[in-house]
Amino acid sequence: MDGHRRHVTVSTEEFTALAGRRAAQPLDALFTAWLQAPRLPELPGPR
Repeated sequence: MDGHRRHVTVSTEEFTALAGRRAAQPLDALFTAWLQAPRLPELPGPR
C-alpha cells in the first residue's frame, strides 16, 4: 500500500481498484455481489 495513503478514508472505487491491483485473482465477481447486488450472497457453510 502506498505510504502516503495509510489511515485515510477512501471511496469504494479507490478501495476496489487497489484491491484489484493487489489480488492474485480477479475480484470483479466478489465486489459485484457484495456492492451492487440487491441482496447479499449467502455465506458458505462450515468446512
